[in-house]
Amino acid sequence: MHQAIDLRYRSYTKELLDKDDIPFEDIRLNMHELNTINTWLGGHNITLAGVKKLLKDRKQVNVCEIGCGDGNNLFQLYKWSKKKGIQFRCTGIDIKPECIESAKRDYTIENAEWLTSDYKIAEFKVKLSDI
Repeated sequence: MHQAIDLRYRSYTKELLDKDDIPFEDIRLNMHELNTINTWLGGHNITLAGVKKLLKDRKQVNVCEIGCGDGNNLFQLYKWSKKKGIQFRCTGIDIKPECIESAKRDYTIENAEWLTSDYKIAEFKVKLSDI
């Protein structure tokens, strides 16, 4: 018999993909699967709906995604912003250098900053006064 998981409290246990010994090809496959799921099952639409609600009638946005993987979520936001005439800046942070390299290689996003870092110690190039 399985014991129920108590979801009332946040877990600080490392996710499987955050472990140091996971081959990058497994991570790449997982990112591809997540991108497919987000595209076909509405994950990107949920993110876009939230951004629309937060933006209201503003014409610029600066998004920081912690654990950005290959940058696909930020790319979807960028494409939507460009289509709507909204000035878009973003920062993608991932602890895995291979993820950041994939993002830089696979997606062209104007005004993007990519950081290979643990989010707890990330140092941003863009300052709040620049926004």
